[in-house]
Formats: sequence, structure tokens, C-alpha cells
Amino acid sequence: MFRAFDLELDIVDYQFSEDHYAAQGITTVTASAAAAKPSQGLTYPSGPLPLDSPFYIPRPPLETRACHEIEQPGCVVRLKAPSGFGKRSLLLRILAHGEQLNYGIAFVDLKQADPDILADSGNFLRWFCSVFALSLGRSSNLEDHWSDILGNTLSATTYVREQLLEPHPTPLLLSIQELHRLFAYPASAQAFLPMLRSWHEESRRNGIWGKLRQVVTYATDHYLPLDINQSPFNIGLPLLLSEFTPAQVQTLAQHYGLSLESFNLDRLLALLGGHPYLLNLAFYHLSQADLSFDQLLNTAATPNSIFYAYLQQLLVNLQDGPEQLAQLKTLVRADAPISLDAILAYQLEAAGLIERTSGGWLIKLNLYRDYLNYVLFQT
Repeated sequence: MFRAFDLELDIVDYQFSEDHYAAQGITTVTASAAAAKPSQGLTYPSGPLPLDSPFYIPRPPLETRACHEIEQPGCVVRLKAPSGFGKRSLLLRILAHGEQLNYGIAFVDLKQADPDILADSGNFLRWFCSVFALSLGRSSNLEDHWSDILGNTLSATTYVREQLLEPHPTPLLLSIQELHRLFAYPASAQAFLPMLRSWHEESRRNGIWGKLRQVVTYATDHYLPLDINQSPFNIGLPLLLSEFTPAQVQTLAQHYGLSLESFNLDRLLALLGGHPYLLNLAFYHLSQADLSFDQLLNTAATPNSIFYAYLQQLLVNLQDGPEQLAQLKTLVRADAPISLDAILAYQLEAAGLIERTSGGWLIKLNLYRDYLNYVLFQT
């Protein structure tokens, strides 16, 4: 049937019995069973997933909306989510669609900017324009086009329009990655973000700016130092990457050669939710027979945990003064939803740590609650 209608048959289209899993070497994960036989050809979960990776799990209609939006003149697409939700993997697929449209593709990754560059707004705008030009295969020649009289922001705008947009025969798709790195440098953020907004707004009347399509990625857990009234960037189409659904978690497990019984799926979701990175990490270690399912659950919040490096970084982001720490301790020990300071609630929700209920706020995952209880009260 799939061949007759020219459709692609994928693993998610199958429903298999336990006998089939056994025949194909897919391990059913039970509470007492040993971990899976080590799988060959797997790579450790790190960085964006290649376009042909079987471990990329689509989250419709996210991909379709993003690809449609970059076809619109002057658009801005904002990919936002806590760290580990697959923003860069989705970005690769958007850029691939841009290449199919014959767009010029430009990359600016703020992770590559030195802190002293980020701290100085003038140097940062020059760095941005230089990287923008070099990613298109052009020399920057900034000194010939920068004017002290016009100032840094207008010089950057003029340079991008005259030297990058006007000469290019097709639209340009500009990818700005790790935008959250700029949030810690107010002077540079206040110079750069309004400039991007002005380019987007100018496209409504000027066809040259309509040739520029922007896709920016940033991690929402890096909102933590920001005031609730200082929105970092709020133009264009915001796309918030969601957690995996239980069905998507099962599909991901199958790609690792694992099959989760219903009981253990519920236990895993209580521990990790649908967090893409944490799930990939768990399935990788299970598929490599590094630990059993019970061992994974029992050590999840301890220093021996496969998640410990991730959890330590989360704690670093959360520690922002004694008042916040006191509220966090109350939240961890609460048996029922509680009220939180509005700014703290905004920050912790953006980090994916808490969820709202009708009665107040709760820690979202057992992993977070157990880990925070361990480090805040037992160490």
C-alpha cells in the first residue's frame, strides 16, 4: 500500500508483538531485566542530530510551520526551549529547506564570540557583521564601510544592506545561534536586539530587507538572570519546542533497540518527563548495557548518575541569591502546590523546572526534586 501511493514506510508505522521484538534483537525493558545487549553504531548523545539521523523525532507541526515561515519576506523565526530540547537539530532541518529554496545561508554562532567582544557593543556589532560576511564567503572590509558619525548600529545596518543583501541575487537565511549568551551583556543586547527588530519592521516597506530571513535560537533556562519585564526578544514567529509525548518516547526507545513495558514507561516519564536530551542519554546507556533500568532509576539523582553533569549545570543556573534559594528549598519540600514570587516562577518555568497547577507551582520531574533534595539538604 505504501509503495502504491508513493509513501515512505517508517518504523513508527509498525505495531509489533513481543515475539517480533525478540526476533529482531529488541530488548523489552523490565524492572528486573538486565540492560540491553550493547548496540553497535550508536554515538553518544551530544550536539545536533544530522539530517539522516534515525534518532530525530519530529514534533509536528513544528517543522512545517518553521519551513513555511522562512518563505515569507523579512521573517523572523525564534526557536526557544530549555537546553537539551533539540533547537539546533530543528535548525539544521530549517536550513536544509532554505538550501532547497536556493537561499544564501549565513551562520552566526554567539558561542564563538569571546566574552570581551560580547561585553563591548561596538566591538560586538563589528564582530557580527564580519562573521555574517565571512559565512557567505566574502571578505568583510568593515573599515571601508564603518562610520563614527553614523555610529555602530547604523553602520552595521548600512553595511548589511549595501554589502550583503543588495548584491545577493536570492534571499539570505541568517541563522543566529546561542542568542541567550548576549542576555548577560545589557549594553550589547540593547544595541543588537532592537537592530534586528528594525530590520524585520523595515521589510514591510523596503524590498531589500524582505530578502533577509532570520532564524534565532536561544535557551529559555538562560532567562534566569533577567528581570521579568526585560523580554529578550519578542518579534516574529515564536516556536517553543515541546517535550516528547509518551508515543514519541516509545518511538525513540525503539530506535535504540529497546521496548518499554507500560509500567516502566510510566516510571521513566515520572523521572524524566519528555525531556529529549535526558531520554536520549538514558536510552543510550541502556542500549549499551552500561546499567539496568532499575539502576538508572535508583541512581538518577546521585553523584553516580548519568545525568549528574546536566543536573550540576542546572543548579549553577538556579543559584541566584539567598531569597531565591530559600524559596527553592520550600518548593522541594512541599507536598502540595505552593505560591512563588512572580519573577522566580517565571524563571523556573522557563528553565523547565516547575509546572503550574490550579493550586500553585510544583517541581516538574522526580529527577529534579530528588536531586535538589539531595544537594540542598543532604550535602
